[in-house]
Amino acid sequence: VENLAARLETNDIILPSDGDHVGTLRSELRAFTYETTNAGNVRYSAPAGYNDDCVDALALAAKESQQNFSTW
Repeated sequence: VENLAARLETNDIILPSDGDHVGTLRSELRAFTYETTNAGNVRYSAPAGYNDDCVDALALAAKESQQNFSTW
């Protein structure tokens, strides 16, 4: 999720302005939250009554689309 947020902020990933599910994705992104647990871990989720399936799918796609560069 942090990778997705960074890539959205730097315009490495740009959401289309229209489409069948873009409105749903944008709504989910706006509602998506995080909390820090007592153990200091970060937990990401949608608030009760909201979905986060599109956000999760985009985060996974963003992770898989990153290129790994090696330094020799």
